[in-house]
Amino acid sequence: MKTMSQLIDEAKYIRSKSELCWAFPIVLGLRKLSYQHIIQWIKSCLEKQVDRSSFGSSAEFKEYLHILEEAEDSWSPTKIDATGRYIWDLPNRDTLQIVLARLWLTVAYFKKENECSGKENGRALLEAVMCVELLFDSLEDEETEELFNLLQEYS
Repeated sequence: MKTMSQLIDEAKYIRSKSELCWAFPIVLGLRKLSYQHIIQWIKSCLEKQVDRSSFGSSAEFKEYLHILEEAEDSWSPTKIDATGRYIWDLPNRDTLQIVLARLWLTVAYFKKENECSGKENGRALLEAVMCVELLFDSLEDEETEELFNLLQEYS
């Protein structure tokens, strides 16, 4: 099994070539630990960038991140999905709002896969990859480096 540092290097290399799904090695590596690690890392990345969003207020944005924790534990996948779609449809959509909405969808898909069959169909992983790639592609290099560094706690 590759170390997180190796996965980060692989993702950076693929990203430098402007290829799609460059975040897949990282997402898959985190998934091998637990899907909650994927969700937590994306949430941590969003929290670092929340002040850049034109979506409502930073307090509103943070509230949706906070509510997601409750939703993961006690809401149905259908309700989580509906909330993600609601966030998507809010006015003044920007990249961070899109990532937040897709994060909600990622949680819904992981939860649905776990409840229905216990095996993944890939939709949750794909949504997670899209969250990471959309977020990182909207940032400057030094900001992406900071978010890559957040991964080291999962090593």
